[in-house]
This record gives sequence, structure tokens and C-alpha cells, in this order.
Amino acid sequence: GGPYVARFNPTTGAQLWRTSLPLAPGQWVAAPSGAVVKGGWVVVVIGPTVYKLHPKTGAIVASAQQPVFASAAIDANFDGFAVAPDANGTILLKSQNRSAGCTIQGNQAMSMCVAQFGPQPVTTVVAVDPVTLKNIAAIALDQAVIARPTVVSNKGKTDMYLSGSAQGVRVTWNPKTKTLNQDLAWAPPYLLPG
Repeated sequence: GGPYVARFNPTTGAQLWRTSLPLAPGQWVAAPSGAVVKGGWVVVVIGPTVYKLHPKTGAIVASAQQPVFASAAIDANFDGFAVAPDANGTILLKSQNRSAGCTIQGNQAMSMCVAQFGPQPVTTVVAVDPVTLKNIAAIALDQAVIARPTVVSNKGKTDMYLSGSAQGVRVTWNPKTKTLNQDLAWAPPYLLPG
């Protein structure tokens, strides 16, 4: 039936609501991610689209497609949902991308398609307004990132640490200037020779 979000009663286990998430034709379906954000809203992302669900009914009250660089939107899946520790609770997401031409569904597409269709496109990182879901900023990284991020507060900014395909990546979110920047000077290598 495709991706969905469900709410359960924690005491009885009874399902209170279940909401299916719409998909574009041909959309790559990989593991979605989400969080409960400021105000108690349930925000989830599947593919390039972020959805805001009413916490009591599960109704989709807003949605917004995020920009994707170096990949078709149907081959991108934003995951690694992080909420910045800024006053707005800005949502930070990064994309996983399957290789162009691949039609395999699920997370295994990231590894199973490389031999036939080439390497995964580089990752897109976005900052999203948690109220409107509109995109605030977006950047393309210099490599593909599969793993989910870790975020930490750093002197009024938020640093997002990622495991890239070639080396470590640090992206800084500045809520005052509303910008994302990859710190190219911070790129520790961790692959062994060969």
C-alpha cells in the first residue's frame, strides 16, 4: 500500500489513525523519516516531499516539495530528519539518491544500481520552515551521503555532521542569515587505501 504514518494508543496498542502518503509516478520509495516538531505537529518526508499531519486526526494539512540538485526528484529521498536547536526549530534534511535509470525500490537501490547505472548523484541538504514547510535554503554537497546526520549547536549556528562517500562532511546552518554552507576545510578522510 505504500508509505504511511500511523498513530497508536501507547497503552492499548490500538491504532488511532493511519495516513497514506501520496507518491509521484515512478517515485523511489526508500525509508521515510519524520519527527514531532514544535506545536506537536507530525512532520514526515518521503521522496522529495515534506508533509505536515494533524496530530489528532492524521490529516495532511500542508506539503511542500524540496529542491533536489544533481538528481531527478523521483530518484531522491530526503532522510536524516533533524530539528535544529534554533528558536524556530528549523528542519534539516539531506537526500539519498539512487542512480539515474535505476527502478529498484527500497534502500537496496543505493548499492544494487551502482554497477549498472553508475555512482549515486551528490547529496542535497535543505533547511525547511517547520510551520509552512517552505524551503529556506538548499545546497548540493561535493559527494553522496547515505548515513543519517548528527547535529550540534555551535555558537548560535547548527553544525550537521555526515558520513560522506569519500570523507566526513560538515554543513553549517546559520539561522540569522538563513544559509547552509559546506565547510570544505573540514573533510577528514576515513577510507583506508584500496
